Amino acid sequence: MAKNLVTNTLNIEVNLYDDKKIMELKWNGKSIDLNPDNLFTNFFNEIIEELKAKGYSLVINFFPLVYMNSATMNSIIFFIKKLLEQNIKTKVVYNKDLKWQELNFSTLEVFVNENSNIFELEKVHIRWSLK
Repeated sequence: MAKNLVTNTLNIEVNLYDDKKIMELKWNGKSIDLNPDNLFTNFFNEIIEELKAKGYSLVINFFPLVYMNSATMNSIIFFIKKLLEQNIKTKVVYNKDLKWQELNFSTLEVFVNENSNIFELEKVHIRWSLK
């Protein structure tokens, strides 16, 4: 199983829900690295390989994320493109009440329009839990 990604300011928790065939990546803290690809590339590749091997879908949960820089957003977009190229069903969850999350993650709407059968963007108010 893929391991959590932990830095001084960021923890990406990997949760498996075998009964639902879902993996969740729960982002906590702050993503402030100026070159996040150094952190994320191997981690994201491991996640994709595990999802393909298990046949699971992915939930990327940004709801608890406190802050991220624009370099992180670029890495996330690249990761989502790779997921969709591999035909991995993906849902992105974010807190619509945080202006910075709304501004950043609303840009992902373009993926919904092009991949509505495998990509979902969920704007959440107050709290979210995997159903």
